[in-house]
Amino acid sequence: MALRWAARGRAPERWAAERRRGELEARNRQQWERASRSFAQAAICCSRQARWSQPRTVPPSPAVVRREAEEAAARLEQRRERLRRLLGEEREALAAELRELQRGGGTELTGMSQRSEELRTGREERRRKVAEQLLYEHWKKNNAELRQVMLLSF
Repeated sequence: MALRWAARGRAPERWAAERRRGELEARNRQQWERASRSFAQAAICCSRQARWSQPRTVPPSPAVVRREAEEAAARLEQRRERLRRLLGEEREALAAELRELQRGGGTELTGMSQRSEELRTGREERRRKVAEQLLYEHWKKNNAELRQVMLLSF
């Protein structure tokens, strides 16, 4: 029974602690709300100040816009003409090179094709030798008579 009275004696302490905790939470919530309002107000002020401090530009007149468009079109046409000229020069150079190869400059091509053929035959020869060596090793390993001779010699 003394335990019940002791527990009842602590109840006001618990109530007071809960009340203090609630007051502290309410105070913190109010502080956060004030800070939030302050930041929102500061953001509004900053945006207004930025808008006010921007340089005021007068929209260009239609004549200026038209002149700038004409200048841009002229620059574009100059660039296109320069690219047409370069493409024509390159086309002429390639045609001249092709004519030279068809006339008799093909010796370089035949030399390159001969070299290619030599390399190909060399590769085939190396592959053939490797294949022969592997077949010989396989025969040596799997030949029963040879195994008998090898076993008797040791």
